[in-house]
Amino acid sequence: GVKKDSSNAIKWLRAAAEQNDEEAQCKLGDAYYQGEGIPEDYKEAIKWYKAAAEQNYEDAQFKLGKAYYKGEGVSKSYSKALGWFEKAAENGNTIAQYLSAHMYHKGNGVSQDLKKAKVWYKCAAENGDGESQYRLGKMYHEGEGVPESKYHAYIWLNLAQACGHEKAKAKKKITGKSLTLSQITKAQTESNEIYERLQDG
Repeated sequence: GVKKDSSNAIKWLRAAAEQNDEEAQCKLGDAYYQGEGIPEDYKEAIKWYKAAAEQNYEDAQFKLGKAYYKGEGVSKSYSKALGWFEKAAENGNTIAQYLSAHMYHKGNGVSQDLKKAKVWYKCAAENGDGESQYRLGKMYHEGEGVPESKYHAYIWLNLAQACGHEKAKAKKKITGKSLTLSQITKAQTESNEIYERLQDG
């Protein structure tokens, strides 16, 4: 039956996890976290996420960051959450890049650092995250943590709009008023090139 299958799956996962297989460790963490095939146990989930995260497994790093952020199975710690989000972000996790940027941007449990916020927003924006594109556009528009540039603001807001961000169109319109027609055309070309790269990627 189903129950037997899932307990067999857990048995195999555990065997592989104990052999230090980071993917199995992360999946075993998921099983404990969600209570799938075994009783839900956040502390046990954290133990396996940590084992995989310390082997540089990006998904586990992200999930460990989330656990620290929410205080699930561990004491809530924004600084530890950010530490793990940044590790996942360095490994290309787009959501972790956005969350790292957001925490630095708002000074959420860490010292506000607009330069680091900009770096991570840009990484996530280049990975196609519409919210990061919008926030990066706003930073350029307002000269927040970056030299003010309506041109660069337009590029990122145009992209955010293409990715379906609801507020981007209105903000882009305001930004466009500061640019000449040739600057707008150039900015559109540049954002189209980034957009095409995203589609190909």
